[in-house]
Amino acid sequence: MSSNNDKIHDYQEFVKYTQKFPQNVAQEYLIAGLMSEAGEVAGVYKRMLRQDAGADEANTRAKMLDELGDVLWYITSLCMYHNSSLDELVARNTAKLAKRLADNTIKGQGDER
Repeated sequence: MSSNNDKIHDYQEFVKYTQKFPQNVAQEYLIAGLMSEAGEVAGVYKRMLRQDAGADEANTRAKMLDELGDVLWYITSLCMYHNSSLDELVARNTAKLAKRLADNTIKGQGDER
């Protein structure tokens, strides 16, 4: 049985084989793609709010997860572009949020809380 870390590593390796974009504008391409996919997540949510006729919960959930998967692909690719990994990203974000929680600034504003 593989661990979650193995799954994350395997996913990152798979992402490498699916990256097809111009390397001379890699970061710009990846950031634009991330913004575009985040917009698609918002679009799914907007349709949920509008309660499209015939929309069912299972289909909406599937659409949301598909779009979140695309967001994950771009985040993973950006991590790799910056010589990092999802493991490092998770560790850094966990440490940042734990500090904010300990400092009672989790509800605060700004980057440096």
